[in-house]
Amino acid sequence: MKKSKEDEVIETMIHMYCHSKHKTKGSLCNSCQALLDYAKLRIKKCPYEPEEKPFCSTCPIHCYKSDMRNRVIEVMRATRIRMMFYHPIISFQHTYQTLKNRKKKDE
Repeated sequence: MKKSKEDEVIETMIHMYCHSKHKTKGSLCNSCQALLDYAKLRIKKCPYEPEEKPFCSTCPIHCYKSDMRNRVIEVMRATRIRMMFYHPIISFQHTYQTLKNRKKKDE
């Protein structure tokens, strides 16, 4: 469940980023499609069980290559504000889950 939700979040963010930055309509450019495929593969191969899995940004294991990680960080920074307006439910759920994971980590 959590991995599929994370797939949904990253796919939404990359689509928003590509549409804004590369002026694409509907489909992704080759670069953004490669980033999405890579991110989905990393999420799928995550060693954590679905209920224990933290979001990649707070994970102690960094399984992304550094260049791909930097690209995902760029996408997240560019879309975080717009996510609140265009996809408020996804944004709220992601924020709630992040705070919940931090609280567990602190305990």
